This record gives sequence, structure tokens and C-alpha cells, in this order.
Amino acid sequence: MKRYSLLFVVASLPAFSALSAPTFSDVYRDFKSAVSSNQPEKAVNLSEQVLTLGKDKFGEQSSEFAMLTLSHGNMLLMNERFDAAFEYYEQTEALYEARFDDDSVEYAGMLVTILENLQNYQLDLSTSQKVHQTALLKELLMELSDDDKASKDFAGLYHRAALVAVAKGQIPVMRGTLRQFVDNALTAVVAAYGEDDLRTTETRYVAAMAYHSANRRDKAIASYEQVIAWIDEQTDFSHPYVLSSHAKLVELYEQQGESDRATEHCIAIGSMQPWDPDQEAQPLYRQDPKFPAGVRNQLREGSAELSFDIDPQGFVTNIEVVDVEGGNRFGYSAKKALAK
Repeated sequence: MKRYSLLFVVASLPAFSALSAPTFSDVYRDFKSAVSSNQPEKAVNLSEQVLTLGKDKFGEQSSEFAMLTLSHGNMLLMNERFDAAFEYYEQTEALYEARFDDDSVEYAGMLVTILENLQNYQLDLSTSQKVHQTALLKELLMELSDDDKASKDFAGLYHRAALVAVAKGQIPVMRGTLRQFVDNALTAVVAAYGEDDLRTTETRYVAAMAYHSANRRDKAIASYEQVIAWIDEQTDFSHPYVLSSHAKLVELYEQQGESDRATEHCIAIGSMQPWDPDQEAQPLYRQDPKFPAGVRNQLREGSAELSFDIDPQGFVTNIEVVDVEGGNRFGYSAKKALAK
């Protein structure tokens, strides 16, 4: 059974202890107790009661009711009642849009909170729910690509949005919008936290990925190198961002014809320790084989099966052609690609 912290549900909710409605306060107290004691079914039932009482207490157009609606959606999600959760998330979006400006901190905070929660259930969502999730991420990134938000007041949102974006993988905005988002994000987090801060480095990692996807190689290389340097200085263990950055730099330096620099990062990867001693080897850089020029015009197909070893530094060695179809040139081309 999954265990959830109380903060996940009620982080945005104001304190109600000083308010004068005992019925609401009692039910809300019981709700918090159910969450903290890991009783999800009881908690979601109490959350629904809190929402009903909150509507009467604060009014349907109040910010408090909007927060309670978001909280109830979170509770439904925790109970894996996905259809109901999305219904309440849609209500939440409408309430926030009516209560706050759509370019406000509150509205952007609502979007990133929903996205943070949804990423914990990525494999369980239906296709239509994933489409909705993608639409929310697109809206968030477009909101935060506005230059007016590139200030330290939005720094926390930029950092959270960056982590959500990198977790999603495929970022659903045009390159120009993404570039503006990461530029704004770096401006905001550096202004708020300074260069010597993990949040800045995490945001810079996302920026590096954005620059990489936009073929801004020089900026991508500089950003990945900064990520590696800062984390290596701060920690004495292998960090996943460092591994990923080394792997990306292998690819970038190879694309620029700087094989020596690429090899340096291959060696750095080889010196890292895996988190799991039984972890299977995974390729961090892949060079696709070229179709043999001599047979391309003949419209011939072919394939090759290779065997190889992986040395302690992660390099491929002892490559042999085990089997080939279509001619030996396919085996030669595949072997040459694997050697890189």
C-alpha cells in the first residue's frame, strides 16, 4: 500500500483553527488525521464532506473553496479513482480561472501542483487523461514563457515546473516557447537562490536539455558542464543528472567532431558506480550504422548480429560479427558503428 504525506494534500490550504465553524473544523481535523494515519478510503470520504461544508462556509467563488476542490481531486487520485480526480481537476481549473488572473502565481501554482501529482501515476493514466496532462503542461510552460514572470517572485514555480517538464520527457511546446521558458527560469532561480544552489543546478539541467533539443550545442555543452562541475563539487556519490549530462556530452562532442572530448566523458561515466550492483548495462551513446553505399542502389536489405564485451570503463571491446545477411558489407558497417 502506498503511503502519502499530509503535505501532498493540504500544502496550499490555509489554517482553519482560528475560524469559527466547529462542524467544518471537526471534519477537517478528522480528515487530516485520516491522511496522516494512512487511511486513504476514510480520508477521501472526509475530504468530500470537507468540500461540501467548505462550499457553505466560504462560498463557491472563494479561493478557499478552489483550494479544497484541488485537495479533493488529489485525494481521489491517491485512491486511484482517476476519472473522478480529473473531473475535480477540471472544476479546479475553472474555479482558479474565475478567482485568479490566469497569469497569477496562484493559477500557475495550481497547474504545477496537479502536474506534480499526476506524474506519480503516469503509467496508470488513460490516453485521454495523458492528453489532458500534456495540455496542462503546455499551458504552464506558455504562461511561464512570459518575460514579465522572469523574477525571483516566480522562482519556486519555475523550479517546480522545470522538474515536471523533465519528468514528462516530451515537452509539448514550440522550441521558441521552450527556450524562453528555460531562459526565464534560469533568470528567476539565479536571482532568488544564487548560483550555488541545488535548485539552480536542477533548473540548469532542464535548460541544457532544452538547448540540446533546439540544436543550440554551445549553450547545451556549457550548461551540462556546469551541472557536472557543481554536483561533483557538492557530493561524493554518482548523481543521475551527472550520468545523464556526461552521456549527452558524449553525443554533442561527437557531433562536433571532438572525439577526444567525447572520450573524456566516456571515461568519466566508466568511473561512476551503479546504484544497483545487478544493473544491466545500458547504451548512453548510440551511433546508427550507415547503409553500405555499394548495395544501396541495388535496393538490397541486410542485417548483422554482433557479439562484444563491455570493459570496466563501459567501453565496447572485442566486437565480432556472429552472423550476417545480405552481404559482408552490412557486418562491416554495423561493427564500425558499434565501435564508436
